[in-house]
Amino acid sequence: MSRIHPLALRVVRWLHRNFFDGWHNALLAVLGVWLLAATLPDLWRWLVTDSRFAPANFQECQAAGGACWAFLQAKWRLILFGTFPYDEQWRPALAIGLFIAMVGASCLRSAWTSPRRRVVMLTLEDRLFKRPLSSQNTPRRSLGHAPAWLLGAAPAR
Repeated sequence: MSRIHPLALRVVRWLHRNFFDGWHNALLAVLGVWLLAATLPDLWRWLVTDSRFAPANFQECQAAGGACWAFLQAKWRLILFGTFPYDEQWRPALAIGLFIAMVGASCLRSAWTSPRRRVVMLTLEDRLFKRPLSSQNTPRRSLGHAPAWLLGAAPAR
């Protein structure tokens, strides 16, 4: 008689608990797997197999039937910044970079475990994303009583 590996047993329990704990969740899980199986091969073919990364001309790219990555290479600045003035594109680039950094920091559990770190994260979020980058004369927004509330203290009246 063979024994089941503990990792396999944990995986099966996790799958049952998260995907198959009721008939409606089981139906949604099966439909999701069917949808992925039906779309992923065609999507892979279009994105990678039939795509052209550096075609000689537009006709070659169009004849391939897949994605034309050369278009994205040529137009990435227009796609990312739109018609924002070229000399001022550092502003949205900085905002995008800060947003990605904050999302990355928010994904770390250690950034939210202590009340002090929570206050730091909320203060950074407030200062970075709730003030318009273009207006220098706009007064800063205060956090009000949010830090006191997060620390469990009663707000001062």
